[in-house]
Amino acid sequence: MVGDVVTWWSDSHGRGVAPEDPAAVRRSGTIATVHRSRDDSRVVAYSVECRNTLGGYLVTVRPDQHHRPTLADQGSL
Repeated sequence: MVGDVVTWWSDSHGRGVAPEDPAAVRRSGTIATVHRSRDDSRVVAYSVECRNTLGGYLVTVRPDQHHRPTLADQGSL
């Protein structure tokens, strides 16, 4: 998990959207941290390191916010 390259779709405000949504932008980055529920240890969020021309930044990818991260070279997480 940590170190895996993932992709997901979001709008310009970071909200998760379906790939066919007109506002969809494909994002990608490397998982830096996996956040798990204390109750049942399911994954509740990923901290993903992204890069652009200005440098690096962290994005929180949350399945409960309609983000659908997938491994860049495989299937869904």
